[in-house]
Formats: sequence, structure tokens, C-alpha cells
Amino acid sequence: GEVVSGPGAVQRLVFFGSCDGRLYGIHPQSGQQIWAFRSAGEISSSPAYRNGTIYFGSSDHRLYAVSAETGRVQWEFMSAGEIPGAPAWADDRIYVGSTDHRMYCLDAPSGRKIWEHQTESEIHSSPAVSGDQVFFGSRDHCVYCLESRTGVLTWRFATGDWVHCSPVVSGNVVYC
Repeated sequence: GEVVSGPGAVQRLVFFGSCDGRLYGIHPQSGQQIWAFRSAGEISSSPAYRNGTIYFGSSDHRLYAVSAETGRVQWEFMSAGEIPGAPAWADDRIYVGSTDHRMYCLDAPSGRKIWEHQTESEIHSSPAVSGDQVFFGSRDHCVYCLESRTGVLTWRFATGDWVHCSPVVSGNVVYC
């Protein structure tokens, strides 16, 4: 299927999602497929890697945690909407937005939901974590800043249009 997600790489593995619903793990030199994990929907989310686990979202409303070694699912989290953006990892927590209008914070080892924050529209943006803050954009025309531990809103900035881009933080400035 068509590949619209960005790839990830670690040691002897390149991994990427596909519109055929599979996350592929391939050998970087030979291109040989090592494993393929099948979700029930398209994977446009770029995967994130940490501590032997690959995290990615799917149009089947799930965020998956898959073993980089075997391609087997370790856990999955179900939201009420598609997960088009890449997840962010910080301090054993995963942050990911959904088209169900929510930003989620999950415990990385277990997939247990720690908190959720609702916006006024879909979230296609990948979050950025800096210090104790999470930044992301929404189709409600706003960029958000939440406390990373609690999900409490620190500030919200109205942009005048949809925010699909993923923020970048440099010092005290957020670019989006």
C-alpha cells in the first residue's frame, strides 16, 4: 500500500506504516522484511521508538505499542477517533492527539490513560514536549500548551486557521 508515514530507524531495523494497515520492519541494508504488524486501519502516523518499543497511531482509532524485535503488539489504546499524528515520548509517558478532539497522555509501559484534554476540534498535529509542557495544534484554530503531568491548560493561542503542523520549541518560543 501507499506509504504516507515517515520512517523510523534503530540499529538493524527501519520501520514505517502503510495505507494497507501494516507497520513494516525491514533490514536497512538488504530491504528484506523482518516482520509486519497488521492493524485494522491505515497507518499515516509516523512511528516513535523508545526502549525497544515502536508507538504509532492508526485510522482504526488505536495507538499501538509494538515490539521492535518481534513486531508483536505489547498493548493498544482505543480512542474515539483516528490517530493521524505521531506520538511523542517523555518520562515514560506517551502523548498523542486524536480526531476525537482529545490529547491523551498514556503510561508508556502499560498503555494506561493518565489524562485527556478535550479541544473544540480534531487534532492532526503531533505534540511536542518541552520541560513540563506539551504543545500541539488543533483544527479549532488554536495552539495549546498543557502541563505534561496533569493535562491542565496553561495557555491557548488562536491562530485564525486550522493547525495541522507539529510545534517546535526553542527556548521560550513555540513555532508552528
